[in-house]
Order: sequence, then C-alpha cells, then structure tokens
Amino acid sequence: VMDSADDRIIVLDDAPAGALLVAVDLDTGDREVLVDLEAGSTLTIETARGLALNSTGAFAYVGDADRNAVIRISLSTGDRALLSGPTTGTGQQFDGIRDLAFEAGPNRLLLLDDTGGALYGVGLAGGDRTVIADAGGAIGALLVDAAVVEIGATEGTVYVAGGTEVWEVETDTGSGDRLSGRTIGGGPLQDRVAGMALDTSRDRLVVVSRD
Repeated sequence: VMDSADDRIIVLDDAPAGALLVAVDLDTGDREVLVDLEAGSTLTIETARGLALNSTGAFAYVGDADRNAVIRISLSTGDRALLSGPTTGTGQQFDGIRDLAFEAGPNRLLLLDDTGGALYGVGLAGGDRTVIADAGGAIGALLVDAAVVEIGATEGTVYVAGGTEVWEVETDTGSGDRLSGRTIGGGPLQDRVAGMALDTSRDRLVVVSRD
C-alpha cells in the first residue's frame, strides 16, 4: 500500500521464514524491514492476510488468518494490539480473512472474508464488525472466491475481484454491478487475481494475476 506521507510503499511479505512489513523507498528502491510480525512475545502473526494503512499512515492493519482477527501495528514502534476478533469488538465473526482496505469516509477497514463469504466494515475505534454484503446478497457468489478489495474513486464504492470477475460494490447498501468477467468485456481472463489498484488518471483498474 502507498504511504504518501513518507513517499514510500509498505509491503506485506508473508515469507516462509516469517511475515514482515517492509518499506520500499520510491526514489531509490531501497528496502527496510519496519516490523517483524513474528517477533516478540505477544501478538505474533504467523499467517498474515491483507494490509491497510490509516489516514495518517501512523498505523498499519494486518489480518491474522490463524486468529481470525485484525491486528493494529504502530509503524513507529512496531507495537501490536488486537483491533477486532473473537474476543474484541461486536458483530459476526470472521472466518477466512483474505484482504483489507481502508475506507476514509467512515474511518473504517473493509475486510474481505472468502471462507465466510462476506465483506465487512470494521470500526477503528472498538473493532466492531458490520456485514456489508454476504452470500445471501446480490454479490454472494463472488464473495466465496473473492481475493482482493480496492477502494473506488468515489466515496462509498469499492472494487472486489475473485476468480475471473471484478465487481463494483456500494458499501452503504452492499449492492454491486459486474464490471468485467466471462460475459462482460474483451481480452484475456485472469483466473487468480492476486492484487488490484485503481489508476484514476486513466479510469481503469490494474490487476495482477497468478495465472
């Protein structure tokens, strides 16, 4: 994710040797380990899924697939705290954290859960969980295979990708429209979307695929 305040990119490296948060300088390409997510005696993260920064860039948020929880991390000190999970926050529990994004307007995280088939809103104050869309809604089939969530150009919209489809979803209502897929749009189909970013200058999404 982009850390504009410090002109760098923060990368989540879920390496076999241990998950890391790494800063990449945009001018030089130099890399610096900010936080070793498996170090320390408490709140170590072994299976990291998803990364988001808050509006100031002071805190990073990482999903912990083993705990089914979201961990808040200070980028200045490396301190970690449980934001939301089985023992923290109210609402339906996560069941398979896949990706995170920060939604500035409501000051919350958006969490994509592919096993549970849901898109959640997670409050940054107390970690309360709200289901935005689930398997029973208009985009339910997509959520089962969903892999990536990306904030849209206008407030209240996000893009969700999974399998060979990309949807635009309204976070207020949970309704969505298919933007691209087997029956919409031309060009090659991407079977395993691994990353997605909005290119506002060209009005398009740039998608990274594993296959």
